[in-house]
Amino acid sequence: MKLFGRQAPGSMTCRHVGEVLQEYLDGYIDDERTSRIAAHLDECRRCGMEAEAYERIKATLATLATTRADLPADSLGRLRDFGERLARGESPPTRMMTQEMEIPAAPESLVWLTTSQMIEVDRVMIDELGIGLAQMMESAGRDLAHLTRVRFLDGDPRDRRVVVLAGTGGNGGGALVAARRLHGWGAGVTIVTTAGSERFTDVPAAQLARLERLDIRRCSLDDAIDLAPFEVVLDGVIGYSLDGSPRGAAAEAISVVNSLAPVVVSLDVPSGVSLTTGVAHDPVVRATATLTLALPKLGLRESTARSLVGELYLGDIGVPEEAYRAPTLNLEPGAVFSSAEVPRIW
Repeated sequence: MKLFGRQAPGSMTCRHVGEVLQEYLDGYIDDERTSRIAAHLDECRRCGMEAEAYERIKATLATLATTRADLPADSLGRLRDFGERLARGESPPTRMMTQEMEIPAAPESLVWLTTSQMIEVDRVMIDELGIGLAQMMESAGRDLAHLTRVRFLDGDPRDRRVVVLAGTGGNGGGALVAARRLHGWGAGVTIVTTAGSERFTDVPAAQLARLERLDIRRCSLDDAIDLAPFEVVLDGVIGYSLDGSPRGAAAEAISVVNSLAPVVVSLDVPSGVSLTTGVAHDPVVRATATLTLALPKLGLRESTARSLVGELYLGDIGVPEEAYRAPTLNLEPGAVFSSAEVPRIW
């Protein structure tokens, strides 16, 4: 087994990160600064805790908006005072909330995409809007880690055992972001990749490189089997790039996913399921839950896929409505994530 070693912090200072932290969390930072900020948050415990606090506040406010729309004026005043004290650098008194966060439902009138439409969404985001793959990958991984924590780790990942299976493409890169997030939140994370770093595409390779600076166990599939059972498996082996039945190391990983832990959370699609047709290839993952991204894909609701998808959630990766309105798409999905970044579809 290999334990990643730790390196010195990145070049961005805490002050610089603090100035752009909200923009970073909302996905408005360019790829180059996104990478530098992510590296700093990995290394700096204080800034990492600040980022986590902002995310918790946003998620809690989103939940309040859906479950307690008629919030009393005095409660709103306390929230405003809380924010003003934070801005002044003060530490307002508060109590830790221990109950599990409720996950709001997604809108009933969702637009469902074909795989080719989702590929076009990605292209418009990158080529026409300048929102890079690294930014979308960070959002996807953060959503996956958040869902895992809230739904399957009782809201507290500390000392909980999670294994992450990552392929060499974008799906694997998102899973690696989730691994980094869960590690930062105190989980005991183990990583299994389907190939060496030289086989990874550029952006996922950068995610893997970041993990090499952290004390996270990376091991072979055989070693992971020996370490099982874990509490949760994150499945990031193959996403919408699947073409026919999985082969090689990917097939080997998929074939043992369900034996590693009682809970399997798949990113975008259970590995081995076609997002285009819903056909379940051999081997295939049977997920406890699936977090699909941006908008749901038509293949997920086919009868051949439904039993493999498990609970279906939707992750916000920061796609603006202008992307969907591009002439090549001409879609009007509406503000799907107005109440939550990770709503539940079924």
